[in-house]
Amino acid sequence: MPWAAAPGMGSKDAMKVRSPRLLQLACILSLVSFALIAWGIIVPMPVPVIFAMSMGQGLGTVAVVLFAIVVLRDLKPRMLAPSQALETVSTKPEDSDSPAGAASGVGEVPPPPANAPKAEAGEHEP
Repeated sequence: MPWAAAPGMGSKDAMKVRSPRLLQLACILSLVSFALIAWGIIVPMPVPVIFAMSMGQGLGTVAVVLFAIVVLRDLKPRMLAPSQALETVSTKPEDSDSPAGAASGVGEVPPPPANAPKAEAGEHEP
């Protein structure tokens, strides 16, 4: 249950649960789930197996969902930020003989050099 908001904090901020707390809860739930499933395997009687298949699987599923929420929360700011990788690629040709230097942008096919021999019909370039 979330705590009451501190003075100056909105109710929306009070409802947010921090990622480390969710991660701890996911770990605890997965360990409890593992214990229930192990109990169902070690003691193959109806009650432990039923607990393993219902409670163990349910708690394990909740743990995976909580973990996915933490991962998505962590990735969200990085996905919304502008990509720094494309800014470091130079789009000016430095060497007209090399295909990488002749490319005008990322992912574009460079034009062939002006002095390259033309392939005749039936010939395949290596």
